[in-house]
Amino acid sequence: MNAFLSRVLTLATESDESDPLVLRLRNRLRAAGMLAEGAPTGPRPSKTDFARARAAAGEGIALSDVVTGLRE
Repeated sequence: MNAFLSRVLTLATESDESDPLVLRLRNRLRAAGMLAEGAPTGPRPSKTDFARARAAAGEGIALSDVVTGLRE
């Protein structure tokens, strides 16, 4: 599931604009209200802040554990 979501997000954010798959995906995300328009606002986080956020994101309960628990 993570690989799929990573692929979708990569296509939506970093791919070649001439690729028909990318255009379809962006149109679908836009129609669903899930595509941000325009340039980012505010400053980029520092490398230290980014590293701290990344480390924090890797802690806690894994989503797969939550889903498995809901299925039981």
